[in-house]
Amino acid sequence: MFSFGATVHQIQIGLHRASILTHTRSGWSHGAIRVFVTHCGKHSASESVYHGVPILGLPITFDQPRNCARLARRGEGIVIQWEDLTPEAIVKAMHTLVHDDRYRKRVQGVANRLQAQKETGLERAVWWVEYVMEYGNDNLRFSGADLTLAQYLLLDVLAILGTVAFVIGIVVFLLGRSLLRRFWPSLFTKNKLD
Repeated sequence: MFSFGATVHQIQIGLHRASILTHTRSGWSHGAIRVFVTHCGKHSASESVYHGVPILGLPITFDQPRNCARLARRGEGIVIQWEDLTPEAIVKAMHTLVHDDRYRKRVQGVANRLQAQKETGLERAVWWVEYVMEYGNDNLRFSGADLTLAQYLLLDVLAILGTVAFVIGIVVFLLGRSLLRRFWPSLFTKNKLD
């Protein structure tokens, strides 16, 4: 079916047959990929958006629910939570992603903006290496490396926060003591035993 080296798996979902494509980097440019089913890890989701393919997200844990929610909010895909995962839900979401052009247009617009760079990542990396070789890396030095220990540990901020906390503590203590003396004066009187 496909001639670019990707693996194709035939599956049966209820009454529907589907071909699942295990992608390779060269597979993205094939054009036959209409929907990318993913757990919405950062790299797989970014790669799908970069190549203009709508996403069917099935988040599991960590950053995946947040990534899926962001993609769904932007109109770049549909999310199915594991609790709602049924063959019917998958078929409905796939049908929507394939036949509703809003998703493809939205993700294709993002892909066009991402791909409209003047250079590739490799060309940019080579430029920076050559720049550092020619001019040195003094101007690329992190300014935080020159901080004193007091600045690094934010001792001035800690001192202010400590002072504010101490003043608030004193005020609360005095206010509490004043209220207790007013409403329960028996707590503060000394009982003399004769």
